[in-house]
Amino acid sequence: MTAAYGLATGQPAAEDPLPVPPAGTGNVTPAGSSVVESSDIPLLAPSPARFAVAPFVNHSEAKAWDWLIAGAPFEIAEKTEDVFGLEPTGGPLHVSGPIIEPEVEPVTAFGLERDAQWVVTGWIDRPNWQLRIAATLWKVTGKGKAATAVVAAEAQRTGDPKAYHQLLGEAIGQMWSKGAGIQVDLARSAKLVRPLANDVYAVNLMSRGLGHLVGVFGKVDLKAAEHDLERAVFIDPKCPEAQRLVGELYQVLATADPKVGGDPKFAARAAGKFAYANDLAPDNIGALRAAATGATKAGKHEVARDLLRKLVIRKPWDLAARFSFGSALWQTGDGNRAERQLVQVIKQHPEHLPARRVMALIYASRGDTSKLLGELESIAQRAPADLDVKADLATAYGSVGKWDRASTTLEQIAAVQPSNLPLIVRIGDARRYHGDLDGALQWYA
Repeated sequence: MTAAYGLATGQPAAEDPLPVPPAGTGNVTPAGSSVVESSDIPLLAPSPARFAVAPFVNHSEAKAWDWLIAGAPFEIAEKTEDVFGLEPTGGPLHVSGPIIEPEVEPVTAFGLERDAQWVVTGWIDRPNWQLRIAATLWKVTGKGKAATAVVAAEAQRTGDPKAYHQLLGEAIGQMWSKGAGIQVDLARSAKLVRPLANDVYAVNLMSRGLGHLVGVFGKVDLKAAEHDLERAVFIDPKCPEAQRLVGELYQVLATADPKVGGDPKFAARAAGKFAYANDLAPDNIGALRAAATGATKAGKHEVARDLLRKLVIRKPWDLAARFSFGSALWQTGDGNRAERQLVQVIKQHPEHLPARRVMALIYASRGDTSKLLGELESIAQRAPADLDVKADLATAYGSVGKWDRASTTLEQIAAVQPSNLPLIVRIGDARRYHGDLDGALQWYA
């Protein structure tokens, strides 16, 4: 993987949204060459309060209002993150099935599952053909069996269904103000009641498509999700949330079974949707994150770097974003700034192997054998089954004359690959360089 040691980057952990970019492509400037560090990149900060949104319950007898089951919590999550700066826990789609009962035990379990300090539940009804939206904010305290959820605030609004965004936005503001003591001024109120689209029917379709995508109606239905989400952006192509959700759907379809409509060609279409959503709403965190993901997967590392820089400034506590930013900096040839970001990731999360792998590449590019050796040892300790890392570690041991350790490490590989002849010769060489001629002959024989 590198000219110095043949390092293998491997793949990121499942929770990492962006992959480790392959090193050694393009004209990479040696690490440490950048003498300027942007002063506006904040250091890794503690996360603000984390919250989770549960699917709403439709108490009306109207199936036509099922779109609110996923749509209302999705909008609550989007606006809570954007307006109040709290940290959502449901991934890019925010909401997932199944529906949970708004009772202490299931809400507590849901909060613990999401590692959230706050949980939002809610319901909708149709009294006298009006729309009634109710939201409940729960505070989750304690850990494990001692954890419990208590109602912190309830908010309810009733009005014309066409005023959906106004009703929901007012309920969001009241809920967080009463339950968490968050100040809601005029500017924040305006953002909370902002319509997602010019036509509420587009939001209806978007939300229904989201419901099919996450399975809140019973099971995941990708074809139904595609039908509704694509109709939503046809009705209002300027709705950034809908464009992003279409991209999220396409990303799923890119790896889905062809029997349910899957096709690898959807990957490029997903990246296009993410980029367009970000163009429509550059300040939307979800669109920004999605555009960065799409750019990285498409190999557009300079574009990804700039997008991730904005994301890290907006969310300095986001470990995954900071790792991806550091990876993009390395991929675009700025090893010095990449190291600054990745060191923070590893300090916060020592088990973050993708960050350690990129750090090993940085040290290799500098020829810093001592730090490279230490990083490879850390990776090998945490990933004992990774044979590529063991091979790189053996090479590093040999470069500093530690042939006994090189031999021991190579022998661990041979235990898994007993018929690998080049490896066997390598072990014999390591034994010979260590001065153990009898041991070398046993491997050469």
